[in-house]
Amino acid sequence: EAVRLLTQTPPDGLIDALRENLDRQRQVVAATDAALFHPLDLEFHALIIDAVGHSRMKTMVESARNNLDRARQLTNSARRITTGLDEHIRIVEAMEAGDPDHAAALMRQHLNGVLMEIQQFARNRPHLFADGIILPAPGPDRTL
Repeated sequence: EAVRLLTQTPPDGLIDALRENLDRQRQVVAATDAALFHPLDLEFHALIIDAVGHSRMKTMVESARNNLDRARQLTNSARRITTGLDEHIRIVEAMEAGDPDHAAALMRQHLNGVLMEIQQFARNRPHLFADGIILPAPGPDRTL
């Protein structure tokens, strides 16, 4: 919903900052450098959350992200970072086009796709997860 709000009333400089981030993402994806992609991915999402200006939302997002951070890094394959970049580009394009519904839908798809990959990774490698808790994959009635 942050993307929806920002598409409706984009703050000055946000799209430029996102585009600059995407340019750096392109460089590390071209070099297939998943380790460098991860902080740029975090920055991309932080630019969006910070632009909303709600500190409570930012705290909630950071808490959720911190819980998934290790798994996200483990799943950052060449395919995943390429897919992530493509998804980020489409989100920004929808924002630039002024289409809040499409931008929000693309962000939901992006986040759900990442989470589904993490959950599949956890199912395949439960020994890497100390608590052993693996959540069910989101379905049509369980959107994340």
